[in-house]
Amino acid sequence: MRLTNYKTVFTGIVLGLLLTAPAFAGSKSTFSSRKFLFYSSGDIGLASPESDSVSGAVYTKKMRIPLVACAGFGVTLWSRLWLGARYEFWWAQRELETGGSQSLETLRLQTLGPEVGWVRGNPRVTYLFVAGGQYPLQQKVDSTIANSYNSSSSHWNYFVRSSMELRFNSRIALHLEGGYRWVKIKGLQNGVTSFVQGNGDLNLSGPFVGLGLGLFF
Repeated sequence: MRLTNYKTVFTGIVLGLLLTAPAFAGSKSTFSSRKFLFYSSGDIGLASPESDSVSGAVYTKKMRIPLVACAGFGVTLWSRLWLGARYEFWWAQRELETGGSQSLETLRLQTLGPEVGWVRGNPRVTYLFVAGGQYPLQQKVDSTIANSYNSSSSHWNYFVRSSMELRFNSRIALHLEGGYRWVKIKGLQNGVTSFVQGNGDLNLSGPFVGLGLGLFF
C-alpha cells in the first residue's frame, strides 16, 4: 500500500473516532479529575499547494501532505482555563525532475511555543479548544542535488485546534485532535538560489487531524 493510501486510511480512522466519541463520552465513569496533561500525537496535514510549484518540473511526490509529530504539556486552572506548551517536528518531501535531473528534497522543521484555551468535559472525556503560537527551532530543506536551503528569517507561526482525551482509566486517554495551522518559512535559500520560485515563502498552512496518547497527572 502506498504512503498516500496509508494517510487516507489514517485520516478516516481519526474522523470516525471523532464522530463516535460523543456516545462514548456519555457512558458512566468514576474516573478521578486530574489537572495536568501530557499528550503526544501524529498529525497529517494538507498544506497549501502554492509553494510546491516549479515551472517545467515533473513531480513524483509533492510536499502537500506533511507528517507532524507533536508533544505537549499543560494544566487546567480554575476548572476551565488551559495553559500549555507544544512542540512539533515536521517531515515532508517532494521529488521532481527538472532539466533531466532528479531531486529529492526533505523538509526539516521544528517548532515550539505556548498555547492557551478553554476546557470542557467530564471524568470520561475532556474537550480542549486551543489557540497557540510556534517559534522555529530549525527550518531548512535538504536536497540530494544541492546543499541545504536555509532560512534567513525566524518568525512566529500560529494555529487553532480542538482535541478530545477519551479516557481508558484515570490516567491514560486516547488523544484526538484537529485544527488549522498558519505556517510560512521565509527566505529559504542555497546561496543566491531560492527554494521557492520568485523568492517567495514556503507556505505550509492548512488543516490537520491527529491521533495519539494522553497521560493525566
